[in-house]
Amino acid sequence: MGCFPLFLFGGTMELEPLLTPQEAAAFLRITVPALRELCRRRTQASSKHPLTFLRLHKKAVRFRRSDIAVFLEGCANGCDEGKVQ
Repeated sequence: MGCFPLFLFGGTMELEPLLTPQEAAAFLRITVPALRELCRRRTQASSKHPLTFLRLHKKAVRFRRSDIAVFLEGCANGCDEGKVQ
């Protein structure tokens, strides 16, 4: 059975499927190692726009599309001359 967090969309409870690191990297059009770097503690701490992820256990992380959208929106609003902060 998969892990699906519940979220409220338009007043109804719906499941938001979780993305694997490979799926999230493909969605962002970056490599999996680049995605891992975005998730490291030091990167999260120093970033104005951290990428939120769910840690299921020590070696398993998952991502929500809604969290990726928030990350991208923050990057778009915080970009300096086309460079992501």
